[in-house]
Amino acid sequence: ALEKAKDAGRKERVLVRQREQVTTPENINLDLTYSVLFNLASQYSVNEMYAEALNTYQVIVKNKMFSNAGILKMNMGNIYLKQRNYSKAIKFYRMALDQVPSVNKQMRIKIMQNIGVTFIQADREKMKKAFQKLITVPLEIDEDKYISPSDDPHTNLVTEAIKNDHLRQMERERKAMAEKYIMTSAKLIAPVIETSFAAGYDWCVEVVKASQYVELANDLEINKAVTYLRQKDYNQAVEILKVLEKKDSRVKSAAATNLSALYYMGKDFAQASSYADIAVNSDRYNPAALTNKGNTVFANGDYEKAAEFYKEALRNDSSCTEALYNIGLTYEKLNRLDEALDCFLKLHAILRNSAEVLYQIANMYLI
Repeated sequence: ALEKAKDAGRKERVLVRQREQVTTPENINLDLTYSVLFNLASQYSVNEMYAEALNTYQVIVKNKMFSNAGILKMNMGNIYLKQRNYSKAIKFYRMALDQVPSVNKQMRIKIMQNIGVTFIQADREKMKKAFQKLITVPLEIDEDKYISPSDDPHTNLVTEAIKNDHLRQMERERKAMAEKYIMTSAKLIAPVIETSFAAGYDWCVEVVKASQYVELANDLEINKAVTYLRQKDYNQAVEILKVLEKKDSRVKSAAATNLSALYYMGKDFAQASSYADIAVNSDRYNPAALTNKGNTVFANGDYEKAAEFYKEALRNDSSCTEALYNIGLTYEKLNRLDEALDCFLKLHAILRNSAEVLYQIANMYLI
């Protein structure tokens, strides 16, 4: 198609010269010239020969004899957008907008949409650059100084003494804060920096893997799986979580916890129980894993044992509202109504506007 467009251009120029020899310039077929040039520019653009396309469009736009040629500045803006030259894209879109009459509302709306998309695209690049800057901020923490390299008792004593001193605690807090900022930033930008949230997370993961925060890559993968769960794309979520379930104990526990919850929602209690066991064995202090295990035991009717898992979850994290709610339901099943009411009242103090909690409190009074 490109070669034919070039050939048409050559033949049209020959035709123009022949007509100039036998007739006046006013009788030259401008529509034919316009069509040939426009087709050639379009073919250059399709074949990603953007410089040639822009030059050809410029020939049309600069020729005052072509009426309404100014609208082609929108096409030029599209090319600059593909080249990620956002400032020029906006400039040409605005020039095109100025030359479209107000009666042509659909065309004006289309150009304004393109301007909006360009601003978003430009912000995407800024988001990426900001994220890359964020993960290059040095922590200035020397982990090696907490590892004793010698058998010298005095050196070992000093190393042990500084392992949990105020400076070490401050370093841990700084690292935790940095990780929180990185995870939050990735969660915010991933859905918008690429064509899909999955591609956005993949970009964040690759950037993090090449940084000093490489251990956060698996956490980002878990966030990606959780996003799939929220979108009810369970197959994609399971695929990611099963890969992560083979990682180190902390990541393994988090992945298995999510898999357990997923299978529990699907009423596959055997699989839910199996993954809950994996999660608990990988991290005994994971309150979500203990709650999931309690849920699978509850589903089998062993309420006393379920209560023990919920209690352990609360001992590890007193703010685990899921465990507190479920232990209330368990006490209700065991006919320990005062204890059930006490759980729901405690929960009401935390979740003041929870309809489920208010219902359970009202139900306790009815019983």
